[in-house]
Amino acid sequence: MSELEPLVDFEAIICRVKTMIDGGIRMELDLPETQGNILTLAHGMRGRYLRVVIYDDDKFQHALLEKV
Repeated sequence: MSELEPLVDFEAIICRVKTMIDGGIRMELDLPETQGNILTLAHGMRGRYLRVVIYDDDKFQHALLEKV
């Protein structure tokens, strides 16, 4: 199997999690102002079913450094 390339990779903070009336779950992300380009990408992905994998950023950065 070939390696998957991410559509987008960015840092964010989960700022709100709520349950909708229909039982759905909504999560809101807070991104730094420097990540404005993500806005355009995210808007283009609205309505698409995506796989979301969440890592603690400190552990993620540590794992990256171990690979080097």
